[in-house]
Amino acid sequence: MDTTSTAQSTRQRRNPWLNPKLIIVAGVIIAAVGFLVFNAMGSSMAYFKTVAELEQSGELASGATFRVGGNVVAGSIERDIATNELRFTLTDGVNTLPVVYNGVVPDIFTEDVEVVAEGAVGPDGTMQATTLLTKCPSRFEAATHPTS
Repeated sequence: MDTTSTAQSTRQRRNPWLNPKLIIVAGVIIAAVGFLVFNAMGSSMAYFKTVAELEQSGELASGATFRVGGNVVAGSIERDIATNELRFTLTDGVNTLPVVYNGVVPDIFTEDVEVVAEGAVGPDGTMQATTLLTKCPSRFEAATHPTS
């Protein structure tokens, strides 16, 4: 009986997968990798709200940072070359939100283009955008030029 239990304990000591220290270290490594993956996914997966969803949430006055998506209202784009400031109005078709952005403007930013602005809404109801993204059209078409 003693020889059987001695043989089993020797076999358990030699199997590294049954070592409690290795199991703890493996658990810590798996938890650390899981935390890093979850943290990286959380910062890159930011959804945007429409203007109506943002207004209905009641979070406009909170000063928090949001991503708001919508179309640029035709005729609302104002550029100040001296200060590199861009002002435009974002709409979801019904509701509007004035946006101010200082930074590099995407090349395809024009009227009626779909954009996502990230920033905070100030007390005057204007969003101070820190990031401006434009949605690429699903297909490009040649410009039509009048021939005369």
